[in-house]
Amino acid sequence: MTRRTSQRVSPSPAPPPIVGNAEVAARYDVREELGRGGVAVVYRAIDRVTREEVALKVSRQFEDPGQAREADRFLEREYHALAQLSHPNVVKRSTTT
Repeated sequence: MTRRTSQRVSPSPAPPPIVGNAEVAARYDVREELGRGGVAVVYRAIDRVTREEVALKVSRQFEDPGQAREADRFLEREYHALAQLSHPNVVKRSTTT
């Protein structure tokens, strides 16, 4: 005999707001945080224009202006390095707003 138990699933918490860039926040419907590192947070989001699911990488907020500048430089270098890649599993389209 199998015993069934009823489990109530809690709704997912609302995703954190994207701080800073109003254009980015308006274009993307952020669904959940996928991961975070030293300089950025990556979210699963829906592009409201194309209706595609995307990974949205957003620079973290830093109190120290020096840390913020270093993070921006790191992300810019990463962006340019990724733009040079050519592979079937790498999407070439991106937005830098």
